Amino acid sequence: MFLEGTMSPHIGNLSFLVSLNITGNNFHGDLPENWRINLCRLRVVDFSNSSFGGELPRTWFGIMTDGFEELYLNYSHFSGMVI
Repeated sequence: MFLEGTMSPHIGNLSFLVSLNITGNNFHGDLPENWRINLCRLRVVDFSNSSFGGELPRTWFGIMTDGFEELYLNYSHFSGMVI
């Protein structure tokens, strides 16, 4: 499925979400800061081949070590430091 536009901040309300794979879609813009805080069960995220830009929200990194397993960013347009 080829979707485009910005990602809704309401995805952050899906607290049961374990995996988020939106690879190959044309979503763009920045990611909402609150996503990772509310998505406490999230283990796998795939943003490969997407048009997201900017930096990954810093709030994601404080919690990513808590059960987070995989993050795919290849062929995306993120910028900033990878820690």
